[in-house]
Amino acid sequence: MSTQGANLVLLSVLASWVFKAYDKITIKECVDSLTRSLREDRYILPEGLVSRRDELLRTLQREDFGGIIRALGKQMSVRSTLSTLPAFFDLRERSGFDFISLDDLSKVMFSIKSREELKRLAKERGKKLPLRFSEYEKIVIVNKVLDRSEKTCISVDKDEYSSEPRPLYSFWVQTLNNSEPYKELLKSQPAFLVDERSDWRLAGLRVCRGGYLILGGDALVAWSANR
Repeated sequence: MSTQGANLVLLSVLASWVFKAYDKITIKECVDSLTRSLREDRYILPEGLVSRRDELLRTLQREDFGGIIRALGKQMSVRSTLSTLPAFFDLRERSGFDFISLDDLSKVMFSIKSREELKRLAKERGKKLPLRFSEYEKIVIVNKVLDRSEKTCISVDKDEYSSEPRPLYSFWVQTLNNSEPYKELLKSQPAFLVDERSDWRLAGLRVCRGGYLILGGDALVAWSANR
């Protein structure tokens, strides 16, 4: 499709769906289902895309479409919504695998490790990497639970993200602890600026100079809802 914004939204939503349910549905099954819905007029397209239905169908039938989805998932990180980040809790009291949200990162000290690094750490702790974690390239390592939550905020050029979602670059996360893990986790995530978070389920960070930056796949949802 020639409309970059529409292309990004459609592919990103599809990628999120596929990677979140990778153990239940294949990319081909996902594409076939969407194709049937389009052909039977059961999929409601945005107004600007109604005339491009045939073009979208041709795009879905490309032989390399599955590869496009996987590549986009890795580049944009849309396969993991920031409300359910894979995490390994490496605490004195216990160690184990679980999930953690972006909001809850302000309550812990954490670092980021690759899947291979985590495998070695888990082995030292007598743990084995769960199968459901095998698709993730980066995993949050929780090292300590804080006594009280931090008031974390992000510093960005607000004009860059106010009109449409863009990959997050040139930003700084203000935190009392090390901000590098945040930078590693959030770099290249889709980002969209709103005045305030209208739904607590939308993942993001408060902007230091006012506003709220919706991040990850939720940025695409917020942008679509605001149009």
